[in-house]
Amino acid sequence: MYKKKGCKNSRAFETGKGIALGAVLASTLMLSPVALANDYAQACGIDSLGDEPSSKLVIGQKETFYSSAANLNFRSRIDTGATRTSIHATNIEIEDFSPDAEENVGKIVNFITANELGETVHMREKITHVRQIHNSLGSEMRYSIQLDLSLDDRAYSVEVNLKDRSLMSDKLLIGRNLLSCNYVVDVSKASVYGV
Repeated sequence: MYKKKGCKNSRAFETGKGIALGAVLASTLMLSPVALANDYAQACGIDSLGDEPSSKLVIGQKETFYSSAANLNFRSRIDTGATRTSIHATNIEIEDFSPDAEENVGKIVNFITANELGETVHMREKITHVRQIHNSLGSEMRYSIQLDLSLDDRAYSVEVNLKDRSLMSDKLLIGRNLLSCNYVVDVSKASVYGV
């Protein structure tokens, strides 16, 4: 017997009459890109009781991630509030640019990235996504690339969006798309692996 708290039609759920409505709602949620983008639990193998795989490592507020494509170490801010990972990028130029951002997916983007030490490198990568990113200042469109990042002996291929982070001290922000299946953040620790 299922009773949904706060639902006007909770009696329908109790008696089974709300099954059709529940199926419609469930299928809508399963097809929603927002639900898919934010539902990391399923991809991580978290069960219905909230028990997570024991392979997650504890990390602190900041850690040093290595980008093999840039051949640079980045002191990285760990941000559980960010949906996706973001890297510092300036002089962003798209080859065969189209004013329609969606048409640029699959094209090559050239940009300059730098770490907190001011070490810079020119990068040339394929655009994998264009996304509307929402933050406390509003929203903006950003291009994303697939980037290999590593911490200690663990390596990941992760979607990373391009953002001018010149005014920010940390040039790489690690979001939930990397954290979710791999790490637990202990905010009482400045760093576990070192910065």
